[in-house]
Amino acid sequence: DKGSFSNDLLTKELQAELGSENAPENWDGCKLRVQSIIRAFRKPKRHECNITKLNNKISKLKIEKARRGLSPKKDQELVEMMNTLHDETAALAEKWHLRSKEKWIEKGEKSTKFFFSRYKARKESSCEELIKIPEEYKDKYENTLDYIKEEYQKIYKKEGWDPQMAEILMRELPQVNAEMNMNLTKSITKEEIERIIKSLPNGKSPGTDGLTYEFYKEFAEIVIPILGKVFNQVLTTGNMPVLQAFSVLCFL
Repeated sequence: DKGSFSNDLLTKELQAELGSENAPENWDGCKLRVQSIIRAFRKPKRHECNITKLNNKISKLKIEKARRGLSPKKDQELVEMMNTLHDETAALAEKWHLRSKEKWIEKGEKSTKFFFSRYKARKESSCEELIKIPEEYKDKYENTLDYIKEEYQKIYKKEGWDPQMAEILMRELPQVNAEMNMNLTKSITKEEIERIIKSLPNGKSPGTDGLTYEFYKEFAEIVIPILGKVFNQVLTTGNMPVLQAFSVLCFL
């Protein structure tokens, strides 16, 4: 949310990155660097922080145990730490479960940012394990992902078309006249982009670049000129930035 950008140092670094001369030319790279900057300033949650600390301590004790053994006292500490780690992990999982249930009800099953972040974090809940390779294909595929990949390649395979039938269908369709075409292909203005950004809802799942609508609203003054150059370059060249033509399939 907007409060996430209240850190002056974070804001300064983001402004410097967005203000670089090559930002419009390498918009994908710029967004990745912005995402890295935001991640570096993110404050770990309590459970996540405790889990990280416990993992580090447990790793050190396990290494020490493998090298020269542990005293009975340290061995007991290791057992207690592993029990605590289990409890912290269970508490975090329960927190995800409860918050997800609340948000699911409150938002009326909308695709919220929280919903997708939960499924990203809890990979163990993925339905991937429930997908089985049919018996007749088990000799062909080594693992489930290979089977899934080929099935989706079939689904998205480019289909052939009948030019004569296409011509017949096109005769009956309304045609775009010169004036309409001019309006569709004219340069996108800063005012149009500003209007769209202001109308975007908060709390939604970010795209593949990981940047939320709140980010675009907070840094609109810097981002709008960049987006104007990027969008108009797409109109004139027909080439889109890679991340804008990229999508992710997620097995819920």
